[in-house]
Amino acid sequence: MPQKKKPSSLSALSNTRKFNENPFNVVSTTESRIPSSIEDLILDKYTDFCYNSDTEDLESNQLFGFLKNYLKIPDVLLQGFNPTRYQIDGETNVVDIDKLVKYGGLLLIMKNNLEIIKSYWKLLVKYMSDDFNLQNDKEVFEFKIHLDDLMKLRDSINDDSNENALIDMIAVGSDGEKVFVNFVDFGKILGKIGELNF
Repeated sequence: MPQKKKPSSLSALSNTRKFNENPFNVVSTTESRIPSSIEDLILDKYTDFCYNSDTEDLESNQLFGFLKNYLKIPDVLLQGFNPTRYQIDGETNVVDIDKLVKYGGLLLIMKNNLEIIKSYWKLLVKYMSDDFNLQNDKEVFEFKIHLDDLMKLRDSINDDSNENALIDMIAVGSDGEKVFVNFVDFGKILGKIGELNF
């Protein structure tokens, strides 16, 4: 007996649900779709930090150390780290726990998918780096892709994307904050298009 074909409306609903559950596709700074296991880990480590530091709050000047030492985020994912993104609105130094869960959670997801991100990034940079002299992994992971680089890549593969589409790609990857895409931004792009496991 032939299998029944899934109605296209159900497929569309499934794809919508997948998009809506993706933590990389959240625009709001307070909304989070971080998996509960990752959220629990962050909250446990936050509690450990506060207990060990005899404090009730995590301050922005302590955040880099918290991410490295408590969440074990590797240096390659802390490029261009901006602690102000994590702060309570209107406060000067105190980290907002909701923002910590959201942004820290994205870093943990990227950490858990680091080999996937590295392999795609190396492939992209290798293809683009004929004009650059990149000697080691450190230089590869510190490489920044600018609009001109994307335009050269587009032309070399005979792609017909217009310049605005390339600008949008940079804006999506860097949350509109930079005019280039770095390794971390690229990881976020992979997350947005569903290439990372979470």
